[in-house]
Amino acid sequence: MMASLPGRAARLAGPYLRAYAGVLFCRHELAGLVILAVTFVRPEAGACGLIAALAARAVARRFGHVDAEQPPEICNGLLVGLAIGATWSLSPLTVGLSAVAGLLAALATPVLAAWLWRLGRLPAMSAGFVLVTWLVALVSRDVAFLEPATTSIYPGMAPVWLGAFFTSLGWFLFTPHPVAGMAMFAALLVSSRYLAVLAVAGYAVGTLALSVLGSAVQPSIAGFNFMLAAMGVGGLFAFPDRTSFLWGLFAALTAALLSMALHGPFGSVGLPPLATPFLLASWLVLAGLSLRVAGGAPFLLLERPTLPERSLLAARLARARLAEPGSYPVAVPFFGAWQVSQGIDGAHTHRGPWRHAFDFIVVDESGRSHRSDGRALEDYFAFGAPALAPISGQVWRCEASLPDNPPGKFDTRAGRNFGNHVLLRAGDGAFVLLTHLRQGSLLVRPGDWVEAGQAIAACGNSGRSGQPHLHLHVQATDDLGAPTRPLHLRSVLVQCAGETATTYRLSARPAVGETVSGALGDRPFAEAAHLPIGRTMAFVDPLAHRHSLRIELTLTGQSRLVGAGASAAFEERADVLAFYDRQGGRDALLDTWLLALGLTPIAGAAERWTDAPAVPLALLPPLQRLLIAVLRPFGASFDSRYERVADPTGRGWLQSGHHRLVLAPGLAIEAVTEARIDPALGCRALTLTAGRRQRRFALVEAGVVGDVGLPARHLSLVTPPTPAEGLRHAA
Repeated sequence: MMASLPGRAARLAGPYLRAYAGVLFCRHELAGLVILAVTFVRPEAGACGLIAALAARAVARRFGHVDAEQPPEICNGLLVGLAIGATWSLSPLTVGLSAVAGLLAALATPVLAAWLWRLGRLPAMSAGFVLVTWLVALVSRDVAFLEPATTSIYPGMAPVWLGAFFTSLGWFLFTPHPVAGMAMFAALLVSSRYLAVLAVAGYAVGTLALSVLGSAVQPSIAGFNFMLAAMGVGGLFAFPDRTSFLWGLFAALTAALLSMALHGPFGSVGLPPLATPFLLASWLVLAGLSLRVAGGAPFLLLERPTLPERSLLAARLARARLAEPGSYPVAVPFFGAWQVSQGIDGAHTHRGPWRHAFDFIVVDESGRSHRSDGRALEDYFAFGAPALAPISGQVWRCEASLPDNPPGKFDTRAGRNFGNHVLLRAGDGAFVLLTHLRQGSLLVRPGDWVEAGQAIAACGNSGRSGQPHLHLHVQATDDLGAPTRPLHLRSVLVQCAGETATTYRLSARPAVGETVSGALGDRPFAEAAHLPIGRTMAFVDPLAHRHSLRIELTLTGQSRLVGAGASAAFEERADVLAFYDRQGGRDALLDTWLLALGLTPIAGAAERWTDAPAVPLALLPPLQRLLIAVLRPFGASFDSRYERVADPTGRGWLQSGHHRLVLAPGLAIEAVTEARIDPALGCRALTLTAGRRQRRFALVEAGVVGDVGLPARHLSLVTPPTPAEGLRHAA
């Protein structure tokens, strides 16, 4: 019982610490602990803030609000309580007022959030705190028993820029002391160095604006508005890049102008502006950006804001796996392996508005596309081969009556460039054109619905085609000859010229001379890698410590691999198993799994592939972590190369990964992973080696979570070693 108390205390304190951290858009509970300590620099303010936070949490739980990573009700209640404790002396009345204000903040926060989201998909942020604090300030005018706070812990400071910066940061917690601001900035720096840079830049822009305009507004008091506006717009609610950084600075400038505009009106009615300039500036900029007709940067993250470092890591992972945004995914339109004879920006016809296209031919081992002397169409390996639908959609237009050209001849008459063709319309409105088909070979007609991979015709040599081949491109309209759109092949095996090994690519734009084939799933491996909902897995390390993983389905239908306090989403398809969106604290087993199996092709022929997992997944010593923090302050990803072969033990497959991060010339960090995959049990062993450090996990139990009418099942595989045996084995 006593052993479980620390864990229970951590679970109980977690929501509160995350709420304290959320005041500065931080995520780490350690940052919340630092900010909690800052609030108690003035004990009465800290006590009232904690009371209001407890009351807000109680209301949120009573009303059944789903716990978020950072409960906004607690955050707003905390700020209201701090305002009360900083304004009036601690007494039973202020304690009761803090509790009531926390309840009001908990009620107002979801209401405001829902209203602002419907209004323009805007985040509520600290709007609940501002409104409830104003309400308390107005009510207090008729309360005679509230005594103003008289004690002060804030000695005079020299009016230097640095002191004013930290003092302003402390003002957001009603603790305007440079030391308090320094502690808050340290918490921000540990949680997100990108947001820390934005805070400094936003404060500088806002202060410069007040100075140039000669405003009476003091940056040391209102400056936290500039910081928060820059952080929210430039790093939290938009993808971090150069454009969003500049918009964050513009939001800081807007907050400074609003501070000037609101200074007089709020002073005349005796209400503090609080975070109003920050809120109005952020809403104005985010609403304007969300109403753009044209796309492009900055890319908003209003539905799921996150720390900029997380966004950057996710972007690096997406770039390693996917094509750039806007590129259209298509499947290979053939069976077997075909060679690219002309690719994007090809030397012949793929130029200008028609640059995004692929031509495919079939070649033999010597690189020839035909047998014999190639004078007859039937000599060409591609001629008559099935042509497959590259997408699922509707047959929009097709042509099958044009004759096939003799080899070396072209039909360049008007309207015949594409020869026999099929134009497919996807559900999202895109059009995919497959051309140079064989005369009379169409298996579909306009209006038919087809599935990707369905045979729809045969390869021919009609239109502007000197030898049998397939031409594939994507276009925005249904006019033949319309400008093409960027495209990429999805889930393919690529073999480079002169090489024998095949490389798996989740998305590919193969070059001329590379051979491409669809990554067909391997049934035995698919069954081994399958992760059904409800599955549980227990592993032990060499010290006999038990680690568990389970598969859960969220309310939104997302599959997640869940460990001890951390989880990751995954997508399992017929061709690939891919993990992403890791959340939570440290978990040695989960992190090793993600590093070793984060991207796993199901295709049996996949021999090699690459990925870009986050460096924090590896087991790195403190010195290397410090080097990464200094040289890669906004996060880092490995350049990872994977291989899969038959397991030398004769049981399934061995999947190895070599992970490398170059920090500077001659300075690199490396790690190696191995995953042994059993045909019946799935992943049965994991190993991660980074320098002299090593993690090893062995599967000892597999099962399925029980449900109504379905009893839980557990299969014990081996007897776990005792701690003493594990120590001897580790030695």
